[in-house]
Amino acid sequence: MRSIRDIPVFANIPILVRTSLNVPLAGGKVANDYRLTRALPTIRYLSERGARVILASHIGEGGTETLAPVARAFAKFVSGVTFSPTAVGAEARAAVRALQPGRILIL
Repeated sequence: MRSIRDIPVFANIPILVRTSLNVPLAGGKVANDYRLTRALPTIRYLSERGARVILASHIGEGGTETLAPVARAFAKFVSGVTFSPTAVGAEARAAVRALQPGRILIL
């Protein structure tokens, strides 16, 4: 199986990463950041090489939760994190287009 380390160039390329950021929340904050820290090596690897990193995930089971608290918690580990409240449509497309190399967008 190939690894991302087998790909020679990432500079300014949008890379969609499907990751499990479905973490427990308490009082609108991340209660356990284990899944966030487990995803960091891959995300840092891409970001440090100039990729435009787009993270796709979900949270909760009812569809009423938001990944905004996850984005705030993630920003404590890496710089350049932005959040799009939508994952599809014009707003999400605009957020992806505006993403600069080395930055991270959570959909």
